[in-house]
Amino acid sequence: MKIAALKECQIEESRVALTPEVAQKYIDYGFDVYIESGAGEESFFSDNDYKKVGVKVFHNRREVKGKIDVLLKVQPPMEDENYQDISILKKRGIVLSTLDPYDDADKLQLYCKKRLTCFAMELMPRFTRSQPMDIYSSQANLAGYKAVIDAASSFSHAFPMMTTAAGTIMPAKVLVLGAGVAGLQAISTAKRLGAIVSAFDTRNSVKENVESLGAQFIDMPILDLSDENTPEDTKKEIISNHKQLKDHKIHEAVKTHDIIICSTLAEGAKAPLLISEKMVQDMKPGSIIVDLVADYGGNVELTKPGTIRQIYDVIIIGYNNYPSRISSDSSELYANNLFHMLSFIYDKDSQKIDMKMNDHVIQATLITHDGKVVHSKVLAALQKYQNEK
Repeated sequence: MKIAALKECQIEESRVALTPEVAQKYIDYGFDVYIESGAGEESFFSDNDYKKVGVKVFHNRREVKGKIDVLLKVQPPMEDENYQDISILKKRGIVLSTLDPYDDADKLQLYCKKRLTCFAMELMPRFTRSQPMDIYSSQANLAGYKAVIDAASSFSHAFPMMTTAAGTIMPAKVLVLGAGVAGLQAISTAKRLGAIVSAFDTRNSVKENVESLGAQFIDMPILDLSDENTPEDTKKEIISNHKQLKDHKIHEAVKTHDIIICSTLAEGAKAPLLISEKMVQDMKPGSIIVDLVADYGGNVELTKPGTIRQIYDVIIIGYNNYPSRISSDSSELYANNLFHMLSFIYDKDSQKIDMKMNDHVIQATLITHDGKVVHSKVLAALQKYQNEK
């Protein structure tokens, strides 16, 4: 069975879906492994590094056109005048990649036309058994770390308390909005640098995780809509009041903190707005905001995706594709995630793919198979999109 990784051509993408170390694992499994020349350069893996472990390096995609069984990608594979990713696959080939399946119906139809079996790795469910395959966790973990490092490098003060003969420097105060994987790593990194850290999340269930890292958790009352007898108007009022309280708590918190790390995102949705222009105006001069979800719309009203900007004496960092900013480690973890996914569906004894269609991992990530879109949520989104056209 032949597997291949391609050079990522999208702007601001420095990762690669296959590293030499992980390539060796595939080869030990019995796969023939191919990679496009230069694919690993931006993550500092040379063609020679791949050749040393037995990977076949090709310089022109025509060399492998229609010969590859499994395609490994970071960004969704495309087939147009600029990208010829899919042409290297056999009919009914397998794709392991991020796919953004809710955003591009035409792309999904292209996969169906070639009867590709495509897995959206970003939809991997988060439970113990799937952790080795969870690209969101591996990439978000590094993004949360890098966000704090970027904030520290732009901040005009030190992070830790320093007592010197010339005076005492007070520690930086860091606020993390969203206590998911990226947020928790941001908390941990900021604490290691010596900052005083607080965190906010509407899920009180994460309070224990936040406090275990030494940060203060900003509590929110639980939004309770469980009473079926509550009138709809009353429910709307409860939701509105809860949002106002959330906005007030965030507003009061940003006034007193030096650095804000924003990491709140929901699957298949635009990033929620958490910090308004008015809140930015009320922040201390020289404060830093890092918006980790800038490429999903941003948690900050003033975020400009792909840029750093200073407004109201506040620096707002809105880099796109944060994991790509730490590309070597991100690539290594991502490549391992894909390896674990392929080994999950591959029977080593029979040397055949076992789709395990009833398994929750497959049901959560499989988008197209046998010429059809098979993911229930993606199907519903497509139908809604077609009805609105």
